[in-house]
Amino acid sequence: MPSCKRCGNQRLFGASKVQSVVPYTNGPVSGLIGHFHATGDMETITSMGVDKEITTLAFRRPEDYFDLCLVCGSSELQW
Repeated sequence: MPSCKRCGNQRLFGASKVQSVVPYTNGPVSGLIGHFHATGDMETITSMGVDKEITTLAFRRPEDYFDLCLVCGSSELQW
């Protein structure tokens, strides 16, 4: 289960390698957003303009993709 070392978030994470297709001021910083359950399992992935193959790989191996806390913006995560 991912956990942000800075703020303690364990729920919402982004993939810094996947650019947002909505690069607006208040838009998401990532094209992939991982929603994790309290048990640590991946609950859902929000995919915005991302290839289905990449989304599937991210669901299977989230530790390889999700490296950005979407609460505080930190990249200091612990898996």
